[in-house]
Amino acid sequence: MKSIGGLVNTLWNGLRLEDILFSLNAMYTIISNTDGGSEVCPAMAHLLSLVPTVVVECLAPRIVSDTSTTDAALLATLTRLTAWLVAWPTAHTTLGLWVRTLVRLLYQSGRTIIPARVTLDRVPKVRKTSVYSL
Repeated sequence: MKSIGGLVNTLWNGLRLEDILFSLNAMYTIISNTDGGSEVCPAMAHLLSLVPTVVVECLAPRIVSDTSTTDAALLATLTRLTAWLVAWPTAHTTLGLWVRTLVRLLYQSGRTIIPARVTLDRVPKVRKTSVYSL
C-alpha cells in the first residue's frame, strides 16, 4: 500500500487544489454509493488517509451543502467511514477527521438524523471489534 500512497501523493502534489477536489469528488461518488448490490472496497480508506487536512476541511462543506447530496448518500458515506475506522486502524487519524468534520457540518446544517442513525447502527459494532477502548 505504501507504493500506492507514494503514487497518489506524487500525483496530488503536482495538482491545483481544485484538481485534487475533482478527483476526491469522484472518490466520494464511489464511497456514497447506495446500491446495495455492490460493496465499496475498504482499500479506499487508505487513499482517504492520504488526503491533507486542508483538503478535508475544504471538501467536506461542499459535500454537505451540495443540494444534490442525498441523506442516503451521506448515511452510506458515514457508515462506511466508521466501518473503515475499525478495518484500517492505521488510517484512523484522517478517517476520524473525515467523520468528525462531516458530523459537525451535518449537525450545524440541522441534518442530525444522519449521524444519529450511524451512531445507533455502528457504535455497537465498533465496540465489539475495536482495538481501542471506548
